[in-house]
This record gives sequence, C-alpha cells and structure tokens, in this order.
Amino acid sequence: MMQRLRSARSRTILAVVGVMVISLLASLFVFKVARADDSVFTLTKDEVHKGLLAKADETIRIEGEVQGDVWLAGSEVDISGPVRGSVYVAASKVRIHGPIEGSVHSTGSEVTIDGAISGSVYLAGSDIVLNESSTVARTVALAGSKVMLKGSANDQAFVAGSEIVLSGSVARGMRASGSEITLENTAYVGGDLHYTSSIEAKIANDKAIAGRVIHDTPPNQRAANDWRDRARDSLFSFIVSVVTAAVVLALWGHTLVERAQLVRKLPARIFGRGLLFVLVVPIIAILALITVVGLPAGLILGLLYIVVLMLAPTAAGLLVGLQLTQSVENSHKPVAYVGQLQAAVLGLLVLAIVGFVPLFGPLLSVLAYIGGVGVITAAHLTVDTPIKKK
Repeated sequence: MMQRLRSARSRTILAVVGVMVISLLASLFVFKVARADDSVFTLTKDEVHKGLLAKADETIRIEGEVQGDVWLAGSEVDISGPVRGSVYVAASKVRIHGPIEGSVHSTGSEVTIDGAISGSVYLAGSDIVLNESSTVARTVALAGSKVMLKGSANDQAFVAGSEIVLSGSVARGMRASGSEITLENTAYVGGDLHYTSSIEAKIANDKAIAGRVIHDTPPNQRAANDWRDRARDSLFSFIVSVVTAAVVLALWGHTLVERAQLVRKLPARIFGRGLLFVLVVPIIAILALITVVGLPAGLILGLLYIVVLMLAPTAAGLLVGLQLTQSVENSHKPVAYVGQLQAAVLGLLVLAIVGFVPLFGPLLSVLAYIGGVGVITAAHLTVDTPIKKK
C-alpha cells in the first residue's frame, strides 16, 4: 500500500514538473521565432487580436481581447484582457487577471492568477499565488518554492513546494508534497487531503476537510540511500563529462568558445537553435527513414543527432563557465586551452550541484543543455554578427 502511495506521489510530481518543462521550452521556442522590434508590447483595450498571438519582449501588456491562444516570453507579462484560448507564458513576473477560456501554462519567478480560468492551470516558479478572486474550473497543478492557493479550484489540486499555504477551496481531493504545509481556517477540501512531508501539516480547521487526511512520511533511511546513490552517479557522470570535455576542447575548443561567447549578444538565437535542433531533427530523421529515397539522409541525420547530444554537455559546461568567469569587456577575447578546460569544468560542476536542487535544478539543467546544443549548431553565426538595435 505504501509503495503504491509513493509511486502515485512520484507520478504526480513528475507530471507537474514535466508539464512545466514542456511549457517553458515551448515558450522559449516562441522567444526565438516571434521576437518583436520594441522592448514594450501593448495590446490596448480597444484592440481585438484574432488568431494566435506570439510575442517576446521585455514588457508585455495584454489589455485588449485575444480571440485565440497566447504565447508570450519576456521579463514582465500582464494579461488583463479576455483571452478566448489557452495561455503559455515564460517570464520573470507574470500576472493574469483573465478571464481565460482555455488553460494557463506559465513559469517564472513570480506568477499570480487573479481571474477566472475555464480550463486547467499549470504553474511553476519561485512565488506562485492564486488570489482570492481566482477561480479554476479544472485541474490545478502548482510547483514552486512558496505556493499560496487562496482562490477556488473546482476540481483536484496537485501542489509541490517548500512552503504551501491553502486558504481557498478545492472541490475535490488535494495532493501536496512540501516541507511546510498549512491549511488556514478558511480552507476547504471537498475530498481527501493526501500530503507528503517530514512534519505534520498545520490544519486550523479539521472539519474543513470532507474526506480523509493521509500523511505520508518519507522513510529517512531510503531517502539517505537514494541521496548517496544519486551523489555517486552524479560524481561518475561529472568525471566522464570532464574527460570528454578535455578531448572535445582539444579538437574544437576555439570554435565552441567563439559561439558560446555569443550568448550575451544573441541569446534568443542560440537557445532557439538548440531547441529547434532537439525537437525537429529527430522528426525529420524518422520521416526520412520511412521512405526508400530518404533512407541515407535519415541515417546521416540520426548519427548527427547522436553526436551533437554527446557533445552538448561539454558545450553546456563551457557556456555556463564562461558566463561566470568572463566580464562583458573581455567576453570577445580568445581563450587558451587551459582556460577553456577550466571554464568547462567550472560549468559542469555548477550544473552537477544545481541538479540536486528540487524542481528548479532539472529545469536549469535542461536549459543549459539546450544552450549547449545551440552553441554546437550555431554554425554560421560569428562574434561580429551585427545586432539589430531596438
């Protein structure tokens, strides 16, 4: 019974994080293909946009009506107008007032929902807030450092975070996993409350829970063993990555450094190319393999795909290491082999450590990996590539 509960808990958390990763990657793809010329984009109250709205800017304000899906990426995103479709947003600060007739997929440092959502809500970030005025018709899945559910969820709720606070209502069951879980006096759960935590949840009013309260405490010994196994695997992977980096940099170090230095000038292009390569190349290869004429091309693409994925960790480590060690002034200067290897080892070490951070570690690792693929595939870009001024 306990094994089934742990398995269900793991599937729940993985599903939440998986949806967030997909949403983030999709938003980054939009950031590459739909860049706007201005640093601020505003859809005014008297405007109506028909069809897909895809924008990437520093600040985005949607005050008018959108009759279709919305795909946005930027620093600050504010949606106060009605959207007749689903919303996909990746930004530092996200605020959605609604109403939204579809589902909401968003990731960011601060994500706040104020309005009515007719579909489901999938959010990941540092501070996640569903305010009192928010209503969600379907499933709520939240992952963050601090998660506050103050509004109404008319279906089930799945929450993972360090600090979880429920002061609103969940029509059906709620599953939570966190360090500190609090149900305030105004909270209501229409089904079972099933939570995983090392300490008991703080429940101000037991009568507010219509079903059972199930507390699943993680076995300490198993957790310790899992941690040791993970640390051993990470150490082995780190050593293999360092050896691989030493060989790869000896062969193509200067080329990879020049491309990695472009990320400060052309971040959208580097990460966009990486994402495009990871998603599109296998599809093209498979389509080519099922035809007799395209069989050789499919085999070549498949082999190229494997080689790029094998080199990507080195490029990702180099990318991260250069960002940490180079200032803006010397980011264009050539780097000797020893410096290349030092930067790559530093980056790989940072990624290995970050990988242990719950929730955000895998997200950052995936982003770095995508960036590494982008560095390898940015063939025709050079440091002297002109940049279009905004």
